[in-house]
Parts: sequence; structure tokens; C-alpha cells
Amino acid sequence: MNSKKVIAWFIVIIMSLSILGYVGGGLLGLGESTNQKEYNNYILYYNSGLWDLVYKNQKYQFQYLPHELENISIPDTAFLINSPKLYLAYVPNDTIQADQTILRIRTIMAAETSLVPQVACIQEAGCPDIPIISCTDNSGILIKSGENNGFQTQDKCLVMNIKDYSEQDKLTERLLYRLLGVMN
Repeated sequence: MNSKKVIAWFIVIIMSLSILGYVGGGLLGLGESTNQKEYNNYILYYNSGLWDLVYKNQKYQFQYLPHELENISIPDTAFLINSPKLYLAYVPNDTIQADQTILRIRTIMAAETSLVPQVACIQEAGCPDIPIISCTDNSGILIKSGENNGFQTQDKCLVMNIKDYSEQDKLTERLLYRLLGVMN
């Protein structure tokens, strides 16, 4: 046998084995574990770099799986759902950008609860024409920069403290999983 035939047969064998591996892996379900994950009876599907959660026939996308966010604790938020009016508040001219966080929280709350949160400021200076609230008098979620990343309660508000922008999505998604009931 000359060397061209040996190389040709080698390529044919390699390609045949790779096709068998692909088909066999699909039939045995070997690829499913990376494309879907289960958490508290919810299934998340990996799609184009994000995790899709179907909740009450609505699809929500997340960058992080719930188990990746278990180290972020959130105080009891029952007071938020039970309040007649809820605000998503921010500090004008803060070092963090709250727009995307507010939009994601508001979208999910409007779709999944009876509440449609109102965007508000926590102080008048730099605030556009929206309500100004205080956590003493109003229930809400306050998004602001802080010394640490995490959540705490302040009177009638759940405060999302964001130290660095890289953690903002994790904190937001942790709260969204909580609001949807995926995580406690």
C-alpha cells in the first residue's frame, strides 16, 4: 500500500468514528447535561450564551445559574409583595448605573405579580420628573452604590448595595430568581 492510500483510509476511519460518536452521544443523551440544568424543579436551558428559564409560559434570560448565586443572601422580601405600591428607587448621579437593573426587575414584577413598580429617586438633587421617596414611608427596592456587594433592609426598602459594576448582574439575577420563586 502506498502512503496516499494509508492517509485516505486513516481519514475515513477518523471521520466515521467521529460521526458514530456524535450520533451515539445524542442517542445516549450525553450532551443534555450541559444544555439544561435543573434547580428546585425549574429547568434552565442553555441558549446562545445565556440560560433561559420558562416561567408561566414566559421566557426569561439569565447569565448565571441559581447555584452560582447561592452565596448571595437576601433578607425576607415578603413585605415588598404585600405592599399596595412598590417603588424601584435609585440615587441620582450615583456611580452605578441602575437603568438596566430597574428595567429587568420591573419587567419581571409587572409580568409575574399584581404590582407594577414605579421608578423613583431617593433624593431630589439630579432627579428627573419622577417621584421622590423615602424608605421610612414607602416600600421599595433601592439600588445604590455601597461599600460591599449585597442586600440589606432599611426601613421599608430592600437595598441592593453595589460595590463594583462586575457584581451588579449577579445581584440583579439573584433578586430576580427570588422574585420568581426559583430561589429562597
